[in-house]
Amino acid sequence: MTQTSKTTSYNDIPYESFPFQQTHPDRLATIAKLFGLQSPNVETCKVLEIGCASGNNLLPMAEYLPNASFLGIDLSPNQIDEGNKLLKVLDLPNIELRCQDILDFNEETKFDFIIVHGIYSWVPAPVQEKILAISKKNLSPDGVAYISYNVLPGWHMRGMIRDMMLYHSGKFPDSDSKIKQAKGLLEFLSKSVQGDKNPYGLFLKSELEILKKQNDSYFFHEFLEEHNFPVYFHEFSSAVNRHGLKYLGDSDVRTMSTRDLTPEAQQLLTKTPSMIETEQYMDFLRNRMFRTSLIVHDNKNPIYNLNSAAIVNFNVTSTLTPAEQNMDLHSANPANFIAHDGTTIGTTEPLIKAALLCLFESSPNSMTTAEIIEGACKKLGSKPPVAAEEIAKVTAQIGQTLITAYTSLPVGSLELTTRPINRSSPISSKPRAFKLAQIQAGMIGMVTNPRHQMIRLGDFEKVLLPMLDGKTTITEINQNFKDLVNANKIVVKDNGIQADATRVGEIIQQQVENALKTLAKNGMLVD
Repeated sequence: MTQTSKTTSYNDIPYESFPFQQTHPDRLATIAKLFGLQSPNVETCKVLEIGCASGNNLLPMAEYLPNASFLGIDLSPNQIDEGNKLLKVLDLPNIELRCQDILDFNEETKFDFIIVHGIYSWVPAPVQEKILAISKKNLSPDGVAYISYNVLPGWHMRGMIRDMMLYHSGKFPDSDSKIKQAKGLLEFLSKSVQGDKNPYGLFLKSELEILKKQNDSYFFHEFLEEHNFPVYFHEFSSAVNRHGLKYLGDSDVRTMSTRDLTPEAQQLLTKTPSMIETEQYMDFLRNRMFRTSLIVHDNKNPIYNLNSAAIVNFNVTSTLTPAEQNMDLHSANPANFIAHDGTTIGTTEPLIKAALLCLFESSPNSMTTAEIIEGACKKLGSKPPVAAEEIAKVTAQIGQTLITAYTSLPVGSLELTTRPINRSSPISSKPRAFKLAQIQAGMIGMVTNPRHQMIRLGDFEKVLLPMLDGKTTITEINQNFKDLVNANKIVVKDNGIQADATRVGEIIQQQVENALKTLAKNGMLVD
């Protein structure tokens, strides 16, 4: 496929662009520091995204990090035009979206973070080499590059399905027909082996369930593009090394742990001569299909034996929710805290219970280790330690739990950052939401929060957010909602049924108040 035809395919079927939390500078800087490296200042960093599509990964970063600067390049003029239209409305001076071929990128600027998400496996070898050359030439001395790619052995079986769909869809001229026919083939194959309990039949049915949930854009560019070159992890590591770079770790640090493997496998993996081999064997055991690798200059020497005392280098934010109210902090009774996906972390230690409870109450704002210790001791009715030896002991105890949680729980459950995070904001008489959130609410019904997550809005919030322009008072907002009800454009419900007319005003006022509190707590309002 020529670069021209590649451009055409992304113009015809734009790759839907979303924020990817695992690419955020906060996360990349934290992982570098976690492994003992200096990391760039996130507040003032320079970021390059190669293959930025319409910029929906970079734009929220640019709005929430006004003192940082961002450059996104993409081959598709249509997607860059779409991004620049939104950028013009946002009026952000710290970001540029540029239509440019990767092979033509010859900037001299050094970037603290380079993001290459969903590109490396889907371009020919010369472009892959250029991506690595840019990562070497343009990465600042302490910078971190993020590169995602498909990996073997997991992609062997998925690649088999791709080959079938390419064969079948190749008979059809246009992209829409190719997508329809490829999905039809997958459906046919799945139904044909419906009664089979062999690995092949089970795999086809499993893939169908996964692919049913994907949009046409993902489906086409993942399975029907000419270029899709999965590699073994050790091959990627070798390619990186040839360019004077080295593997630092994975953006999802959970995958670097052997906790999910059998004791026998864990023991055997301790005997591998290098971390690269260890991770390659873990890919074999897990049949891994996709990686999100972090890359640094080859003169860096990461330290992978994590020290619990290193928690003092970070600010901590937690969304872990206590499983019960009025938790008994003083006893050794077990207590559980629940992550957003239902995963639980349990403890019997009074100090750890109190520390996790402090973090929950502080969320979405971060706490330093000293603040956590002080808050936990206060909850337990004791004085914070003063002697250096006692401080070190308590710090190590709390640090062990927090670092374990960060490296084992789902991304976002407990965050470590190299900078303090103060996300909650006061509610003014004329509340103003971030401009991007106002636009997203009206366009897609989801908004990007300061944690770089997409949050799905309820019907009420979709209408409310565009009103939060900093010019409209809360009283006027309430009246706007009443006018919409009177015009039969929205329905206000009371306990699941349409509210009585005499209650509409009271319910609207309460819903506006609650929604503003939630938005303020999650840092969605501008001070």
